[in-house]
Amino acid sequence: MSVGALPMAMALSILTRQNWKSHERWTGPQILSQLPEIKVFCTTVGTGGCITGTGKYLKSQNPSIQVVGVFNVFGDPTPGPRHFYGFQTCGFPWKGTVDVQQEVSSADAYRMSMRLSREGIIAGPSSGEALQGLLDYIAEAKSGGKLQSLADDATGEVSCVFTCSDLPYQYLDGYFQKLANDEFSPIENEILLSCDQDRHDERWILDPRRAADMLNTRRTSDARKEDEAYDTQLSEKSVSVQSRTSRIKSGGKAGFTGWIKTCFKGVEPQGQGNSLQKPKDESLVVLDLRSAQEFSNRHIEGAHRVSLDALCPGAAAGVDLFGDADAVHRVWTNLQMLFKDGPAVGVLERAKSRGVPVLVLCYNGEVSRLATSLLRGKGVEALSVRGGADELWKALDGC
Repeated sequence: MSVGALPMAMALSILTRQNWKSHERWTGPQILSQLPEIKVFCTTVGTGGCITGTGKYLKSQNPSIQVVGVFNVFGDPTPGPRHFYGFQTCGFPWKGTVDVQQEVSSADAYRMSMRLSREGIIAGPSSGEALQGLLDYIAEAKSGGKLQSLADDATGEVSCVFTCSDLPYQYLDGYFQKLANDEFSPIENEILLSCDQDRHDERWILDPRRAADMLNTRRTSDARKEDEAYDTQLSEKSVSVQSRTSRIKSGGKAGFTGWIKTCFKGVEPQGQGNSLQKPKDESLVVLDLRSAQEFSNRHIEGAHRVSLDALCPGAAAGVDLFGDADAVHRVWTNLQMLFKDGPAVGVLERAKSRGVPVLVLCYNGEVSRLATSLLRGKGVEALSVRGGADELWKALDGC
């Protein structure tokens, strides 16, 4: 029927006879066609429509079928079913249909629901209550010597049906409220819940050649045409990196190559001290997390060294992001300290305020990947290099 002035709204008439009549028409026949040897039908009772309609049909076909209604314990509700005292005045003709009433506690309902889900039937607490009620009924029949009367004459089996009427998702908090901690499997790598909660994105990890281009070591007229092919590796903010121009006084390929092979050690080739004109404004900030020794051996000109060694010795050498939870927590915690109180704070704040991207460099790219995610969470437009400094040097040397 339509509801008031809302022509597109419908009332499902769950408290009218159409409720139980629909189960008599559809649910009962479907069950009997799939399990003709059924001896017990068991369901939790909410409105009473399912147990009344289904039970009436099944008994009309085989009066020996037992209909078991499962109710909440009074004062201990499970979502969905009702306690018997709130149901017994129901207007549906259930009294000639329901043979047995079982009560199940909410804890038992949630526990059985969890067991169902672990066995592959994803079902909520009302479903768990139905199964627990059925098992309680079978146990009582067995202890009372009545189980054999329910068994099939040919097979000796007792064929039962119980209903799964809900899903567990909206009741997840209830499982932890009703059940003890030792009923849940232990959480592995729980330490990860206290670190590395920011987003990771593959687009923030640059191909070494792209990183080299951003550092203007491979800048030729043809390289500019390649920019569009690399744009998908950048962040949603579409990182814009201004081209740096170099003027090689000696000219020619040899002079350019000589400059490349030396400037990334922090020195200029002899006779070419003025070969690179630095832009007035930084268009890219490089943050180098490697050790002082490695930085001294080779680094990007103008890079800011903020080594992790003092806080976390050897951390920049690499960490298995997917295999060593303790290492991830240790490195992430020290990165957090480094970016909060360390020498990099001023550099990062300036880069953030000016919208300048920050390229984070470590040995193999794993720590810088972690650092990039952390900095992105703080609003810094951070990037890392796939393979870290090891791969970047190869890209530079191959110019």
